[in-house]
Amino acid sequence: MKNPKNTPIIGTNNTILDFWKWAFPNVQTNSLRGKFAEFLVGNAIGAANKPRIEI
Repeated sequence: MKNPKNTPIIGTNNTILDFWKWAFPNVQTNSLRGKFAEFLVGNAIGAANKPRIEI
């Protein structure tokens, strides 16, 4: 499910964008670097048209 960045988080005064800013402020950290690289490569080869599935 894709959520627009301005989707409110029920029961809070926050949005999905607020969460993204809090949780993922730096794509160069070890925990996000690989996923960011996957996103870039997926876009380059036309394979990032669906959300990534965590296994």
